[in-house]
Amino acid sequence: MLAFFFTFLLTFSSTEATDGGGILWQSDYAAAFALAQERDTIVFLAVNMDGENANDMAAKKLYHDATIEALASGTVSIIASRFEHTKSGACPRFGTISCAEHQKIDIKARAAVFNPEGDAEVIAPHHVFLDKDGKILLSVAYAVQDVELAWCFVTAQRLAYPNREIEFSKGARAPKRLLMGEVAKGAGGAARPLTLEELEKTIDELNSAPRIEDRARLVYMLLATDHPDAIKAVERELINAGAGGGRGGRGGGGGNPEDLLRITKGKQDLIHRIGIFSPASYWEALLPQLNDVEPLTRQEAAVGLEQLAVPESLKELRKVYKKEEDPHVRRAIVRAMGTAGAGDTSTRKTLIALAKSKKEQSLQLNAIFAVANQGAGKDVRKLFEEILAGSEVGPPQAAVLGIAFARNESLKDLLDGFPTEQGELSKDLWECVEAAREVFAGGNLSLLRSAIERVCGDTIARERYFGTTEA
Repeated sequence: MLAFFFTFLLTFSSTEATDGGGILWQSDYAAAFALAQERDTIVFLAVNMDGENANDMAAKKLYHDATIEALASGTVSIIASRFEHTKSGACPRFGTISCAEHQKIDIKARAAVFNPEGDAEVIAPHHVFLDKDGKILLSVAYAVQDVELAWCFVTAQRLAYPNREIEFSKGARAPKRLLMGEVAKGAGGAARPLTLEELEKTIDELNSAPRIEDRARLVYMLLATDHPDAIKAVERELINAGAGGGRGGRGGGGGNPEDLLRITKGKQDLIHRIGIFSPASYWEALLPQLNDVEPLTRQEAAVGLEQLAVPESLKELRKVYKKEEDPHVRRAIVRAMGTAGAGDTSTRKTLIALAKSKKEQSLQLNAIFAVANQGAGKDVRKLFEEILAGSEVGPPQAAVLGIAFARNESLKDLLDGFPTEQGELSKDLWECVEAAREVFAGGNLSLLRSAIERVCGDTIARERYFGTTEA
């Protein structure tokens, strides 16, 4: 499988061969595209900022990962950063180019690729893949793992050059924040990582703010910042939001009913925003909320954990699932186990068992959908083969949607068994098949949103995956 991968690298690597020193960045925006034209390859654009953990980790580790460095050598790479790290000479953060050069690239990239509106800022970190003419192939905003960025490199090359046989490196998988053909837009300075100076100022203001409205505004500003102090402040706010009405536990009481309702809704909104904007490190702030007195709060917490997809949350998810009685919360926990437990043997067995159980069809549908995150195991493939062959195992709609949602290349061929026209297929199943095929053809997960909501019975939006729901 890796033969094509290494052949690709040998074919497109230049004299700028990898040496373990990190990605070799080009020093000029226009010249980078001229070089891409000459080499007939794609352009990799990375946007990076200072003083924030996800950005720092990208600069210090991700861009020095052996697989990423090798993949980048088959592209033309440019780095955009508006920060100055030295007055003269090579930039100590990004290598051989100067700070003045990555600052100029930053200005040009913002205008040519992101075109921010009003006071909106460009989200960083941000990784964008463009063809040699500057057309956006795909992008992923915020933090990204090495196996996810590796998937992006190969997929971008496949999109630009469909006739080239390029295989994925081991473990490569699609990031759920992936956008095809576009970039994520900033939101007027909100929900962006804060610098250390901004973080300290915001926490100081939060600690002295008495009004609920002021506290909400300040805590929302913290949500995209991957820093222990920000996470602790948000977790503390969630716990305090239940004062007199549960405080994160199944108990409490007292207080004005209207005030308690307002606080509860504010707490649920904060949890929901964590699922949309926060780095994976915020999973610990959500765990206590799985035991809240309010079912909707527990459901929001599970949906948030589904979107953060952190393996360390599995233990608590399994624990609360065993005692959870609310059907909506149970379904949300199953979905969270699917993303957080991708590749976990125990989780796979649990989800397959639930996918075969007919005691509760809605739960079964969500389990089938969640199993697709488990990769290419023989037991996973057997389950989906049986479902899509029309057996009595379970409804095929969830299987079709799950395969597309996970962008599971190892199961993609199973969709070929469906006809190219609706024919005798039900309207519901046909809409699922069409949406799945569009995603594999280069569409965004938003194409699946309405079908997943209908089939899985979702009552809470997953904007991290599908974007903002249109009014």
